[in-house]
Amino acid sequence: MKLSIAVVDDNQNDIDYLVPQINNLFLKQGISSELSCFMSGTFFLEQKKDYDLIFLDIEMPGMDGLETADAYWKTHKRGLLIFLTSHIEYSRKGYLVKAFRFLDKSLLKDELEEAIRSATKVLGDSRQITVMNLEGIQLQIEFRKIIYIEVMKRNIIFHTQDDIIYSKEKISKLMERLENPDFYRVHRLFMVNMKYVIRFDKQDVFLIDGIVLPLSEKRIGEFRKIFTHWKFERGNG
Repeated sequence: MKLSIAVVDDNQNDIDYLVPQINNLFLKQGISSELSCFMSGTFFLEQKKDYDLIFLDIEMPGMDGLETADAYWKTHKRGLLIFLTSHIEYSRKGYLVKAFRFLDKSLLKDELEEAIRSATKVLGDSRQITVMNLEGIQLQIEFRKIIYIEVMKRNIIFHTQDDIIYSKEKISKLMERLENPDFYRVHRLFMVNMKYVIRFDKQDVFLIDGIVLPLSEKRIGEFRKIFTHWKFERGNG
């Protein structure tokens, strides 16, 4: 998963602090990000671009953060807004423009990591992948609904909460497009969504609904580390 992130703040010192902190916190979760910075709401809106995550200062000269957020939602449907402020009383108004979090600038060191972890979970659950089924019809599949992916001859089978979908997708190309730390290839024929893994042993991975998939012997050590890390980062440990 690669996230598109915007930081909108008229204070260069705040930007200089936030950018490396945001990048490092996402890297800790195995997530790459493309981060853009803007020193006014006007410059930000002129990009006419959708962002996955927006850090937006409320108190800016000219167009303030609340006005910027309102204008953004009039032409964009995607993104989580995290407001930055030195006056937390603004938070009441912020929910009118779909604020995900309010961060007190004086407490950024304490509050930023929790906000990013929460945002990562929400963004990961809402993302989709477009695949073509065997009839040549393009389908949108939500990441959160994929339980596991199976390789069968020249086809890929998506086992989801709602259905089983057969696709002509190649596994190598699919892995490149998933870009999501929730998925791990436990065997050359199977890729699992970590959120559905209950436990594992030296031979098998046990998922919900009694699903049991083989675990490649050469992947046991790596899978153990990734599973433990994933549980810890998602607060499930």
